[in-house]
Amino acid sequence: MLLLSRPLPPSIPLPASAQAFFLRVFENAVRTPDVSTLRPIYFMLNGACRILLNVLPVDRQRQFDEDLSVILSSNSAGQNQTLLLWCFGIALLAEYSGGKFDPPAPSDKQWKTSSYRRLFGSASKVNKTIQMTYMSVIWATKGDVGISNEDAIEGIRIAVRTLRVVDRAALEVWPKSSAIARNTVSKLADKVLRTNMTPAIQIEALSFCATVAGEGNIPRDVVAQYERCLTSIVGMNGGDGDGEALSMSVQLFAVSGLISSLLTLLTRQVPIA
Repeated sequence: MLLLSRPLPPSIPLPASAQAFFLRVFENAVRTPDVSTLRPIYFMLNGACRILLNVLPVDRQRQFDEDLSVILSSNSAGQNQTLLLWCFGIALLAEYSGGKFDPPAPSDKQWKTSSYRRLFGSASKVNKTIQMTYMSVIWATKGDVGISNEDAIEGIRIAVRTLRVVDRAALEVWPKSSAIARNTVSKLADKVLRTNMTPAIQIEALSFCATVAGEGNIPRDVVAQYERCLTSIVGMNGGDGDGEALSMSVQLFAVSGLISSLLTLLTRQVPIA
């Protein structure tokens, strides 16, 4: 499992046994959908098996999509925020299987999977997906809820990718669409700006806030807290942390034009891709 959870070097082909192993693990997840069974599916698709769905027989691809769609609509996913994030992540990887994650302008005609349409196939579905994504990030940042730091970090990254698919106009309207939405946005701000959060988790949560705010609209208190987290992480790791993830978040905040000269100093240690 560990071997398949990381991309293989270009010179090493995917083992012939990987397909059968992947399908067995997924069949188990379909029978018992929970975090422990779906998490490995996400990491395999995000790792060595990222093109595997493309080479499955058509009937197997269709069955995978149908089973994932059923899990997304199940009570298990609806009641478990961590499980929901893994499901979102798998749906994204299935939709963009074998290709770069580069979401097009929202259009039902461009979506190849039913699980993706379940998330984004109508205005009401989009609003529900936004709501559930916000709530999942709030849950991941709570602390002391049985989520490891690694899972919280990866879960928030999935949330960022999920909302990158959503039309910018929908993201801007949603926070004002209802009392529930307004309360959710306020709750997220309270969680991500507190001072006692693990910096590595907080920097991902702040990146989520920047993603939903949009370029030029990132609140100054979010930017200020991001700078403090970035300083802390680079200081602790000596610039040897997760360079790719930091590079992405630095770019996200840099376009806001609000980062101080501190960012210039830090980016000398965190290369910008």
